[in-house]
Amino acid sequence: MIIQKLIKAGQSKERILSELTLDEWDWTNHIGIMRNTLAEQQKYKNKYGQSPEESERQHKEGANAEYAFAKYKDIYWDGDLGGDRHAGDVGGYEVRAATHELSSLILHTDDKPHSPYILVTGYAPYLFIRGWIWARQGMLPRFWCDPQGTRRPAFFFPQAWLHPMVELPILPQSSKRNTIDSMQDFLAKGQE
Repeated sequence: MIIQKLIKAGQSKERILSELTLDEWDWTNHIGIMRNTLAEQQKYKNKYGQSPEESERQHKEGANAEYAFAKYKDIYWDGDLGGDRHAGDVGGYEVRAATHELSSLILHTDDKPHSPYILVTGYAPYLFIRGWIWARQGMLPRFWCDPQGTRRPAFFFPQAWLHPMVELPILPQSSKRNTIDSMQDFLAKGQE
């Protein structure tokens, strides 16, 4: 029932379901909470003005989306807790999460122009991969706006204009180690 409702809401030409298992969902939520806690401990100032509660929710949604994409592409995902920020979210790819099914892919002025950005929408465990764009293609003046009046403008690239996933280039840094291995490594460490 929920899956059909989410599929009907989609606007993109493409909507690839990447369903997380309960263990995967638990693991990615844990990673999101750890990222948020680390950011708070390092006194990281949220660039986009979210409340502490909103920040934790976004960290969890981001981790869920990254894992859903990694699972779909069978690329290793370690959850990155402050490692190389230039490496990308998943094997050189940048992943943007949005809960609303009709969301645009949001880009910011400090995003990497030569990186591919993938839009993942929905609520875990049912996440939809909508497509991708090179950041430089989405950073056009006509997409610059502040639709919610938050005084935090960004580039809002329409999801209907995203490239289909079959056209996503293979990046040299994307490793084919299965994401399930990284989750099992995490679970094993917790049982020691």
